[in-house]
Amino acid sequence: MRGPGGALLMLGVAGCVPSWWPGASGPTPYTVVTHPRMTELPVPADNPITVEGVALGRRLFYDPLLSEDRSLSCASCHQQQHAFSDPRPLSVGVNGAVGRRNAMPLFNLAWSSFFFWDGRSATLEDQVLRPIQSDVEMARDLDALSTDLRANERYQAMFAAAFPGEPIGPDTTAKALAQFVRTIVSFDSPWDATERTYDDAQTRGHQLFFRVIPEIGRAMGLVCNECHQDRPGVRPEWEGHTAGTFAIDDLRNNGLPDPADSGYREVTGKAEDGGRFKVPSIRNLSFTGPYMHDGRFATLEETIAHYNGALAPGADPALLHNGQAVPLRLTPSDLADVVAFFKLFDGKDILTNPAWSDPFKADP
Repeated sequence: MRGPGGALLMLGVAGCVPSWWPGASGPTPYTVVTHPRMTELPVPADNPITVEGVALGRRLFYDPLLSEDRSLSCASCHQQQHAFSDPRPLSVGVNGAVGRRNAMPLFNLAWSSFFFWDGRSATLEDQVLRPIQSDVEMARDLDALSTDLRANERYQAMFAAAFPGEPIGPDTTAKALAQFVRTIVSFDSPWDATERTYDDAQTRGHQLFFRVIPEIGRAMGLVCNECHQDRPGVRPEWEGHTAGTFAIDDLRNNGLPDPADSGYREVTGKAEDGGRFKVPSIRNLSFTGPYMHDGRFATLEETIAHYNGALAPGADPALLHNGQAVPLRLTPSDLADVVAFFKLFDGKDILTNPAWSDPFKADP
C-alpha cells in the first residue's frame, strides 16, 4: 500500500490497516467521560475532539521531536505519574536551561479560559505552542518543526486522518495537542464517590476544615473556597454537592513575597496585578508537589502553613479580615490531619489511564 507522497507502508497483522491510517469517512467524534454532575466538556467549535486528533496529539505530546535538540517532549515536564505536573521545583529545558516557574498540572483544563501561571494565553491552542518555542523550554522553531513533521510518513498519515485537507503546520499541531490535553480529566477521587469513607485522620481534617475561626466567624473551608471553589463546571442542579474543578477561573494574590516574579502584572502592566497567579485545583495534590508558582514548598504541610502565618502585602482580600491575615491556628498535628483530608481529592485514573500514556512504548 502506498501512503501520502507515494511512500510504501506496511499493513498490520492479517492485513489490518494501522490505526493511524486516514479513514475514508473523516474524523471520528471522541467522547470524553467526566462525571454525572459535571457540565458537558467545553470544546471550541473550530476544534472538535476526534479520535484521530487525540491520537495525533497524544503522539506529539510524547515526541522529543518537538524540542530543538530532540531531548525533551511535553511529557518531560508534565509527567503522568505526577498528574501531568513536574516534580522539580523549576522546570528544566533544552541545554539545561532552568525556568523560573513550576510546570502546572494538566487536567480538567477544558473548563479554564486562560492558561499559564500568569494567564497569558486565552486558549489551549495558543498555550500548547508557547513551551515549544520558549528558549528556556523546548526552543523549537515552529517552521522547522512543521518541515520535520511533513517529512515523517507516520505523521503525514496521522495529520491527514485528523485534519483532512489541512496542511501540516503550527495550527494543526496546536489543534491536535489541545484536543489531547482536553481529554485529560480527573473526577474519580473518593470525594466524588456516592458514599465517602473517612479514616480517623481524614475525619479530624474534615472537622478542622469546617471549623469556625472565631476572629472572623467563618470556617477555614469557606476561606479556602473563595479560590478553590467546587462550583466551576458543575451542572446547576448539582451545585452545592461539591463535585467541580475546585479552582476558579481567575488569578489571585496568595500573599507570597516574590519580587522577581510579578505574575499577571507582566501581562497587563498594571501594578494592582502584581503577585496575582492562576489558582490551581486542590485535586490530586498528593501527586503534584512541589507547590506554588515557583515550587518553593516541598510539602503540603508547608503550603498550608503559609496561610497560617503572615502574608505579604497585596494578598487577596479573601485571605484577610480587617486588612490582616486570617489566623488559621493550626498545630503541626492539625496540618497533618488537613493534609490527610485533602487526600480525599486524589484520583487514581490520572496516574495510570493508558489513554494518556506514552504511545511510543506500545507502538514505536
